[in-house]
Amino acid sequence: MSRMLFKLCGLAAALMIGRITAAPVQAVIVDGAAGDNSVTQPVSPVAGLNNVGSIPAVYQVVANSSGVYLGNGWVLTAYHIGTVTSETNFILGGNTFTPDGSVQRIYADQANQTGPTDMMMFHLKTTPNPVLFPNLTLSSATPSDGTPFYTKGNGLTRSTSLAYYYVTSTNNNNSAPYTWTPTTATDPNENASGYTESQPNILWYGSNTVANPGGMTFISSPNNGSYGSTVDFASNFLQNGDAQLSPGDSGGGVFDANNNLIGINETTFPTTVPLEYQPANTAIFGDASGYMDIATYRTQIEGILATPEPGTIGLLLCSVPMLLRRRRRRAA
Repeated sequence: MSRMLFKLCGLAAALMIGRITAAPVQAVIVDGAAGDNSVTQPVSPVAGLNNVGSIPAVYQVVANSSGVYLGNGWVLTAYHIGTVTSETNFILGGNTFTPDGSVQRIYADQANQTGPTDMMMFHLKTTPNPVLFPNLTLSSATPSDGTPFYTKGNGLTRSTSLAYYYVTSTNNNNSAPYTWTPTTATDPNENASGYTESQPNILWYGSNTVANPGGMTFISSPNNGSYGSTVDFASNFLQNGDAQLSPGDSGGGVFDANNNLIGINETTFPTTVPLEYQPANTAIFGDASGYMDIATYRTQIEGILATPEPGTIGLLLCSVPMLLRRRRRRAA
């Protein structure tokens, strides 16, 4: 199977696929010579990217991951990153913030709390500077096919050069399983390439375009149960400077050119059967990424954002007798 066939099959599959069971991602890999220089703001500034922070893998957070500060003290992230406690760290703009214990899961039906998704929000003890990290605008529409976007996440470091493979069918009849043998670019049998990924995790920027405009439902199902079913849109990883998610990007933000938050980094998935057998910690051309669609859950997220801070609720309750007392005095 030629490398070009891998690309074409991947593109076709990502456009047609509808319901996928995928492993959640635990960073942004960027194709091209500048891949490891993607720690700076993109040429076309999208201010909302500054609201994306990192979540270290400590205190029941199972892996290095990411979160998006929405405003009003609330951070949106992926549920599959692990349990968020008051000892969890959220690092934003070089400052460390900790949750106050208030965590909200996003559901398909928020009123009845049924249909859990792979999204959750947690509230911080102290609020980040609103001048540096203003409230974000949530998209009201699922992005259409071909929509350009920027994404950011706390992902693994990409190899500086391409890795090449000779992929063969173990059964010698072009069917699964497949063996991936490292090789060189000059090998006439070379038929797949991409990048390897390794520590450390670092906040990366990347850009791509929507290849599947919504309609996909990702079901993340680890050994200890389901993370939930979430409506996603997707992008393809091809050899044209595309970004591809990798371990650590989960919970990071996706923004359109107008600075609207349109998605949350969730998963990577293969678009052909051979890619299902690719080596661990690799980003191979033909892979795809899935992003949780903000528009689908916007009403619920905004409802949580409007919830008064826990301390504020107490103050409001305490003020009720005073208000009544003042009214009585005025009535007298």
